[in-house]
Amino acid sequence: MRCPAHILVVEDDADTRRALSLLIDDMGYSVSSAGSGAEALRYMDSGEPCDAVITDVLMPGMSGVELARLARAARPELPIVLLTGKQDGIESAVASGAVPLLKPVSSDRLSQVLGDLFGQRLAPR
Repeated sequence: MRCPAHILVVEDDADTRRALSLLIDDMGYSVSSAGSGAEALRYMDSGEPCDAVITDVLMPGMSGVELARLARAARPELPIVLLTGKQDGIESAVASGAVPLLKPVSSDRLSQVLGDLFGQRLAPR
């Protein structure tokens, strides 16, 4: 079953971006991806569907926290998940109003977070 939610994955590492996008697609969500914060903002400005953003915290040029701030300025209700490999990144994610997720992320944990964001009734199984 497909979920109507469309998720934008933002990750500067191409292999990680591809793997995360495939995992989210396998969960039944529609997914697009961007390799940088600037690319993600252009995507969101284009009018393409975007119901949530999953982004890495540490990226060159624009951090995931900065991307979250800018995305929320344009779309205040947009759910944002910040992925971090460091425990201290969780504090900045929470402070930004995003959902923190510690890497490496399991498919079960990611599925749970997405289910919580979109409501269990919409989450694909």
